Amino acid sequence: LALLGAGWGSSAAAQEDAERLVLRAVDAREQDEVKVAVSYSGDGGALDDLVLRENGDEVDATIQTAADAGFRNDVVFLVDSSTSTDANALLSSVEAALRDFVADLPAGMRVSIVTAGAAAQVLQPLTTDVAKLQEAITDLTPGGEGGVLAGILQSAGRVDATGSIGTVVLFTDGAENEGVGPSIA
Repeated sequence: LALLGAGWGSSAAAQEDAERLVLRAVDAREQDEVKVAVSYSGDGGALDDLVLRENGDEVDATIQTAADAGFRNDVVFLVDSSTSTDANALLSSVEAALRDFVADLPAGMRVSIVTAGAAAQVLQPLTTDVAKLQEAITDLTPGGEGGVLAGILQSAGRVDATGSIGTVVLFTDGAENEGVGPSIA
């Protein structure tokens, strides 16, 4: 049994809360070598004392980073770019947050940026290239009525399920615009 730690779980929000261990993926294709991928908000050294149990019995565990075990971290940022996001300054707040995140992009993490304005649009496919990501962030502009459902579908299709720990992060103001309402979605 191998336990894998994804080394990018130390967000500001996680540091304010208690330390958290989050199950991210399980690879049980080989019964004698099950791999568990986690993210952890605390000091990575604390994982050395982690006890893993299976059916109540303690199991020896080897701790590796997700990258060392062959997992990639793929994150798709889905940005609601409908007209209302300009009126309430959400879009400018999202741009600033994305710029900060991309500036400190963890090694090996691939990021994609998708917008949901008049229609869902991929501004940047998955990449590790910080310059391309910064350029895509610059291209965020408000417009349209917010095709968030189409954006979710587009974003889910961006994540490579093979060898990847995929995450979709949605930024939205939650304003209901014309189109598909929540009861239909």
